[in-house]
Amino acid sequence: MAFMVKHVIGGQLKDLTGGLGEEKEEGEKSEATAKGMTQEEFEEYQQQLAEEKIEREANFAQRKAERATVRNHFREKYRLPKSELDETQIQGAGKDVELPSELARMIAEDNQEEEHRQSVLGQLSSLQDVDINQLKDKAQATFVDLKETAEKCEELHAHLNGSVSLETIEKLIAQKPHLNIETSRTAIQSGQQRTLAECFQVFKVIHQLVDSEEDILMVAKAVIKEFAEDGVKYLELRSTPREEIRTGLSRRRYIETVLEAIHQCKQEEVDIDVRFLVAVDRRNGPEVAMETVKLAQDFMLSSDGVVVGLDLSGDPTVGHGKDFLPALQKARNCGLKLALHMSEVPSQEEESELLLDLPPDRIGHGTFLHPEAGGSDSLVNRVCELNIPLELCLTSNVKGQTVSSYDKHHFRYWYERQHPCVLCTDDKGVFGTKLSQEYHLAASTFNLTQEAVWSLSQQAIQYSFAPEALKQKLEQRWAELRFQILH
Repeated sequence: MAFMVKHVIGGQLKDLTGGLGEEKEEGEKSEATAKGMTQEEFEEYQQQLAEEKIEREANFAQRKAERATVRNHFREKYRLPKSELDETQIQGAGKDVELPSELARMIAEDNQEEEHRQSVLGQLSSLQDVDINQLKDKAQATFVDLKETAEKCEELHAHLNGSVSLETIEKLIAQKPHLNIETSRTAIQSGQQRTLAECFQVFKVIHQLVDSEEDILMVAKAVIKEFAEDGVKYLELRSTPREEIRTGLSRRRYIETVLEAIHQCKQEEVDIDVRFLVAVDRRNGPEVAMETVKLAQDFMLSSDGVVVGLDLSGDPTVGHGKDFLPALQKARNCGLKLALHMSEVPSQEEESELLLDLPPDRIGHGTFLHPEAGGSDSLVNRVCELNIPLELCLTSNVKGQTVSSYDKHHFRYWYERQHPCVLCTDDKGVFGTKLSQEYHLAASTFNLTQEAVWSLSQQAIQYSFAPEALKQKLEQRWAELRFQILH
């Protein structure tokens, strides 16, 4: 067998085995003896190891080539740029890549279905009859390795009530038939768009359904578990504490109930770390904002590190940021992190400059900060100088019509400048998305490599408001996962 192996694999095997078949030094013979083998047995053993290594490498190259072939199929179909890495992996297989039967059948069926249809990427650009869930399903095989990466990530911009899933909404509607609310009023369906004002009307309907401690507890637990099911390992939820006179709900009890939901999920060993940002709604005015900051401060001290920050959100066309500066400054002074919705709509340069003077620890959306969208170079320079991470929500911005299409999203502007960015869902229930889906959209729209997607996910750890000990724990977890995901 040793003779056959040497002549079949030639010089390649000779390099791997250190020149089998040549004269052996005495030290090598002693190694064979130490293993309880004759020299001939030892040589054959080494040859078998080398042969197995070559076979493993060939199989691995074949698997990479299969995935690259499927990705190429979808790139061609959706008119995406070619990937040099994929071409290299296909060539590395050294022959025509024969796909496994299931993948081959999937592509064949997909070609038949799409023969006379407009490309999906084109539909995304025009936003007509787009079914994002269908796009995700069909792209599953294409970006299977990217999905594995995205399933180990952080969600840093998620509004509690906007994240309520259709399944949970249906339960709430069944419990409250007297409200006569239709499911269609609580979410923006695939292919639909709404103005930002219409989006806030959707939130009002959801608030009608979630108006008691029992509702909040059920909703918060469901949202946390759904994020965990999507692979999210660290979640920062945010929500405005509300008063509901009819049910006796107070702002304090609202926060306490959300914290109870987080605690129960931890007790049930749901695989996710959750922190909470208390939100200030612009529509409620500066007086309520100051009261909300005081509540946030109380819970920051009493929640064992769960309450970590303050969010400024709500309808961006209501009020002016200057009215909230005292409350925001008080929050910063007492140690709360600030995540502020900023430049969410056009013509807010003055407000954005004032808020940047605080400065915030993260910026929500920042859609109209840069000059290409009506902002200014001075705003961009200030954000870059302060190195403030941006929370970017692709689906939310497109469906809410603040961005015309996915390929026009300001993610490209900031990413090309290597500025800190975090992919987020904003309101996964209302906009019908998931965090893994947002990673898919970014990867396909902006032609991101596996390494780039991984880096986006990993860097978000440092942009989070998690305590340093938890950041180190997450970094260690990412380091352990990195090799198995990227190789």
